[in-house]
Amino acid sequence: MTSTGRFNPSNVPTNNLYLKFNFDFNDAANQVIRELGVMVGTKVVEKLPPGQRYFEPQDIENPGILLVLEHTVPLIRTAATRETFSFVVTF
Repeated sequence: MTSTGRFNPSNVPTNNLYLKFNFDFNDAANQVIRELGVMVGTKVVEKLPPGQRYFEPQDIENPGILLVLEHTVPLIRTAATRETFSFVVTF
């Protein structure tokens, strides 16, 4: 399930939560990504396009609470790639 093989799927409740997300081709194109975060309770502004999953600061009404933050080596996003990231959050 994870690249390290440290975690496996479970049919019974655990204190671990697996999160996986993608930067789609045009998400943050030509931007430098230095950190990745998982927010809870975020509220976006109304009237955004249906299905939009990447949000710029002007799209956020209330940022919510930061649950996980990971600093990473600088990653230059391009419209030619789709990066995937995953986290395991232990409670």
